[in-house]
Amino acid sequence: MQNQVKVLRAAFQRISQTQLTVYVDNVVKRTLNQPNYAAVQTQVTALADDLQAYNNALTAALRGGVSDTVNKDLAKAKLLSSLDALCTAIEQQPMADAAFIASAGLSTRNSRQGDSGEISPPRSIQVKSTGFRGQVQVTISDPKAAGTLNYAVEYSADNGATWTNGTYSSRRSFTVNNLPAGRDLKIRIRVLGTKARHSAWSESLTAAVA
Repeated sequence: MQNQVKVLRAAFQRISQTQLTVYVDNVVKRTLNQPNYAAVQTQVTALADDLQAYNNALTAALRGGVSDTVNKDLAKAKLLSSLDALCTAIEQQPMADAAFIASAGLSTRNSRQGDSGEISPPRSIQVKSTGFRGQVQVTISDPKAAGTLNYAVEYSADNGATWTNGTYSSRRSFTVNNLPAGRDLKIRIRVLGTKARHSAWSESLTAAVA
């Protein structure tokens, strides 16, 4: 029987440049040289190469030249094509259920929910210093689930032993201010939804705070 679980490609087809690089980087990290995804390593390797090429093109396009912008758009199209090819390869695997797809950092078509039911934690997250004292930039590339109200952020200065409330935001890209400066912090995020629902916490990420 043909597998009926499909990747939600809309999750990455209309996101910003920054969100796209975070999204693809997360997929590569979850699948490259991972035994569960051995059958799709050709597609994963091609995706990793195209991500590097796209990042290089983004850097070159900062110069503002017409040819650099064209090359960036071509690199983006190639990256999306490679990601689509990986999605297809994953869908064709005998074990490609919703958990297998989610573990690759991808969303399924039936993962969008209404204002009831469980909310999944964000998986594709980038946290990096803005260069300003006590401030980091958070970028979430997962599609916003129906019923999402805010993203809640907590940080830990003792490697996860205790957690402190950071901020709340309804946006998928936002800054967190007033963090302990000059040290590495653990950051985690969860979704707050309607009807008093919330997701589990995301995996924690380490951020070097200026």
